[in-house]
Amino acid sequence: MIQGASIKFFAEVVSGNWQYDYSRKLEDYEILGIPEYWIADYAGLGGTRHIGRPKRPVFVKGKNYTGHSPRLLKHPEFRKFVEGQLSQELEEVPKALIVPQGKAVAEVLRHLSVEGKVSEQRCLLDFPHASGANGHRRRLFEQSLESMRQQVQDWFVAPERLE
Repeated sequence: MIQGASIKFFAEVVSGNWQYDYSRKLEDYEILGIPEYWIADYAGLGGTRHIGRPKRPVFVKGKNYTGHSPRLLKHPEFRKFVEGQLSQELEEVPKALIVPQGKAVAEVLRHLSVEGKVSEQRCLLDFPHASGANGHRRRLFEQSLESMRQQVQDWFVAPERLE
């Protein structure tokens, strides 16, 4: 990234893995040169005007759903959510850069791109999931750092997005 200050702020919607949203991701965005980082903590319900209806936790066989089994696009209800509500919510924020947290979400965004519902240019698909279970997280982040910096720079300085 040439000028991190060109990005006014970055908004993060807290996931079930909120500890990383408040710590590790903050460090990653700082390295990318993003000067301000906002956290929308939907459990507090205060950010609904900006993030839409709060999402409810999803359980599969009594356990918190991790996004892997069943795969999001293979399960009819999850696919309906992806192609319906998620697609609509992303259309409502066309200038936002999307940072998927992990391979399962990146797969969904690639699907929406093929369907013409989201541009891959606005998705940092190589951003690693911040989970403590992802032992390769730092290495993967460093491997993709330069390309992600360039993608962020390209996204936020494109003339059509400055209007």
